[in-house]
Amino acid sequence: MTHTDIFEKHRPHNVNTFESALVDAATFSRTGTHGASDVIVADMRKHAEQISKHHVCRTRPVLKPHPLHAIRHMLLNCCTIMKHRLTMILFASTLALLSCGQRSPSHDDPLARFAHDYKLHYPHAEVQDLYKTLYQEHFGPGHIIPSRVRAQERLEAEIQRMSSGGDEALFSYCGPSRSMIQLNLRPALAAGISADTILMLMFESMERLHTDTVAFLQVWDHARSLARDGILPWGEQEFEEFESQLPPSGLAVIHHSVRYMENYAPAYRVVLTEVFNERYTSDANRSP
Repeated sequence: MTHTDIFEKHRPHNVNTFESALVDAATFSRTGTHGASDVIVADMRKHAEQISKHHVCRTRPVLKPHPLHAIRHMLLNCCTIMKHRLTMILFASTLALLSCGQRSPSHDDPLARFAHDYKLHYPHAEVQDLYKTLYQEHFGPGHIIPSRVRAQERLEAEIQRMSSGGDEALFSYCGPSRSMIQLNLRPALAAGISADTILMLMFESMERLHTDTVAFLQVWDHARSLARDGILPWGEQEFEEFESQLPPSGLAVIHHSVRYMENYAPAYRVVLTEVFNERYTSDANRSP
């Protein structure tokens, strides 16, 4: 048997590294398998060196880095950072919107919704005007009807001196319960509702109305608490300034504010909604 035959018979067939080949060669030499000579050991060492060269060339190629690789890596890092920052911004924005939605009064509190609608239709309205319209919702037109004769004189005098108004609705509600309306004189007269009819609506409203002082004071206290929480169009300080002019009872028959009078020239009479609807059901949806 030749040296080559002995080498092919005894060399490992799964040698993949230089170190493994050297170990096998040393073992082969030490044990002297089948009387192998130094020539066989030399051949195995040579084979191990060939494996080592092939392994290095195959798994560890020497590559020259491209100059654009660093730029590409930097851009990828920047994109990742911007993506994370954008995610945080969107998350914070979503929380802010949810927070605003939770504090939105127009969806869950009737009084707050009414106050915002009132301010929307009358941007120059003040706390004093809010108080007056809520007062009218609970007490009706009683303060303006000392007697039928006197009420008629006042109505006719106001019709004579009132200026021509702008685009007014036929009526507007006095409060969130919508139980009372302010019947605007200019559009009412233009619609063919006479002064006598308006006077009749007022007296019939007073006959049916059941006033409730405690209910009004509770509503006003609630309005003050909403203002304190920053929910109403007017702040807590504006409420305090107005209330400093009220008597200790918190009840007063007042006029509209100067700003309201100058900007809107109000001319109306307070009437129960149900009384008006019984006579003018076709006009029931003409309020703002």
